[in-house]
Amino acid sequence: GVQKMVRADLAVSGVMFTLDTDTGFSDVVMIESGYGLGELVVKGEIMPDEYLVHKPTLKAGYASIIKKQLGDKQMKMIYANDEGRALGSSTKKVEVSLHDKAKFCLQEEDILDLARMALAIEDHYTARKGSWCPMDIEWAKDGLDGKLYIVQARPETVHSLKKKKSFVMRYRLEMERESLHDRLLVTGSSIGQAIASGRARVILSVEDIHQVREGDIIVTHMTDPDWVPALKKSAGIITDSGGRTCHAAIVSRELGIPALVGALSA
Repeated sequence: GVQKMVRADLAVSGVMFTLDTDTGFSDVVMIESGYGLGELVVKGEIMPDEYLVHKPTLKAGYASIIKKQLGDKQMKMIYANDEGRALGSSTKKVEVSLHDKAKFCLQEEDILDLARMALAIEDHYTARKGSWCPMDIEWAKDGLDGKLYIVQARPETVHSLKKKKSFVMRYRLEMERESLHDRLLVTGSSIGQAIASGRARVILSVEDIHQVREGDIIVTHMTDPDWVPALKKSAGIITDSGGRTCHAAIVSRELGIPALVGALSA
């Protein structure tokens, strides 16, 4: 397939899922967005804006945005030359202005349009499959024509593969007598439905992943596909950047280990 290059460098882009990626709740579309080309959202190099749209009321004709969460969106990826042509070093990262960081990068009309597209895509693949098929979708807005484009759609890879079952799992964190508040080091967005403990292994470069031992908690700025062999040995992941649809979040769900993303200073 050959696609037209959408000029998202002049606008915004991101990802969306036709379920809640943490709980598997099927009645929402979850959208994440950032300025510029979509790679920084996918790779988790920024904390994107996040929106939730309620499917049943959207289908009934309501503007059913039920959550808007502002991300920091500190950087954006743009073309290295004004024409948007891939010459030499084709892209570069630049800082987002304070004005743009402080506002949502999608208008509510765009949020609802994306959610409607997501529903149409999910309905299509559900009909083809013959059973519910939640989708993982990448999208981009063109800064020249102002239109929204779908650039990729694939089946969601975690909750859609689980057999439906009901159970309760309980965890207990055993600690010394001092309170949790006194020992709290970092906070962020939690991924997964579990807790874990282990030795903190701070890895600043993929070249050092050989240091990871079985059961370690990996602490790093961000992860990408090169990290997967180390992630498979870990008991958990903590990243300074990224949102709930970044690489570390998706892989942790697939591996069944908890993660904390967007921790800022871990």
